[in-house]
Amino acid sequence: MNYRRKEKIENIANQIVVKHKLNPGFDLAKFLLNPDSFEDGRAFQVATQIFDSDTTGILLVDDIDYIPHTSSHKLIAVNRLLQLEPDYRKRRRFIMAHEYGHYVLHKHDAVQYAHRDTSKKRSNMEQEADYFARCLLMPRSQINNLFQLNFVDEMSMNDKINIVSRIFNVTQKKSMQRLKDDLCLI
Repeated sequence: MNYRRKEKIENIANQIVVKHKLNPGFDLAKFLLNPDSFEDGRAFQVATQIFDSDTTGILLVDDIDYIPHTSSHKLIAVNRLLQLEPDYRKRRRFIMAHEYGHYVLHKHDAVQYAHRDTSKKRSNMEQEADYFARCLLMPRSQINNLFQLNFVDEMSMNDKINIVSRIFNVTQKKSMQRLKDDLCLI
């Protein structure tokens, strides 16, 4: 993914953060369930389902009909098997943001859109959705504001990763990735 595409994705995520006044660690599920969060007035349904062990989540969108067995045109489902992992809540939140990223970045004009994420896919679309999720959940401006505090600025990198993880409600791995994005947050 080139610099221009990253910049565009970050701008899209920032517009959402600013428009909806999303604070660090905001309740992503509540945001996705709110019809006011979307221009079409149609909220997502968020669910957990059992998938094969490689599938982390799915996104289903149908602009005309409801998704089968739901009362929604938009569905994000996270693999229920992931509940066994220690950072499940943080990981689930990131998967939801990632799937939402596919909706924002990749759906375009398709009337029906379906996407399945596996732990093994690393395509350009996957990298873009991951980057969108990091930008949405950990906006650069909010991290920079945090790092301007003297006690944070003086912390070790491991401590910075931990504090970003806690404040922004993401795993340490995703916190570290965000701090390394473009090497400008470190």
